[in-house]
Amino acid sequence: MKIKRQKYQQYSAENLNEAVHKVNENILTIYSASKIYGVPRSTLKTKSKTITLCGGSIVDMKVVLTAGHCLKNANGGVIIIGTNDLLSNETDVVRHYVDSSSFKVHPQFNIHVAYLDVALIILPEPLKFSNAIQSVKLPSGYLLDESFAGEIGTVSGYGQYCDTCGSSNLLRFTQNRVMQNKECGKSFEIGLIPSENHVCLSTVETNSGNCRGDSETK
Repeated sequence: MKIKRQKYQQYSAENLNEAVHKVNENILTIYSASKIYGVPRSTLKTKSKTITLCGGSIVDMKVVLTAGHCLKNANGGVIIIGTNDLLSNETDVVRHYVDSSSFKVHPQFNIHVAYLDVALIILPEPLKFSNAIQSVKLPSGYLLDESFAGEIGTVSGYGQYCDTCGSSNLLRFTQNRVMQNKECGKSFEIGLIPSENHVCLSTVETNSGNCRGDSETK
């Protein structure tokens, strides 16, 4: 299947109010003022023999949520926050060096069946939130029982953005419909365990979705 990904591009701050969405062959481009707006995202370059780059989501000023398999064999790394370009030399990009003592992998994580594949990274100091650095809004209260089926979800990362492309230095994203849980279960590979807490996005309507490297890059 052809993978089509969306890219955050640079735009001058003076013209931010004139930022527009442009659609071209199902690829949606969002112009933003030299930073990521709307996708709270951090990146961890790990010291690992198998995985070198992982994505994460900021959940509060000192905590980043990521995948358990990203940290399972990692000794440490550097977290990059506040930019959509991994090669950026901007002085206001936040970088934190962390070691494995900052990693909290879910105690019941099972790498063989992708069960409870979540982990936390505790930052050495609190982040200062800005237009470029924000936390995700996690569900609470009655929303914990919602499946969000039919809603539109966003997935982002630095993975492959076409069948023949390598990983990307620029953050890309796509938006897709959230699937029913039973529909999601049929999409899981044999041996993997979908749970009621999984949220899956359909790629049928948009012919776009996540790809190798969005969770991690080897």
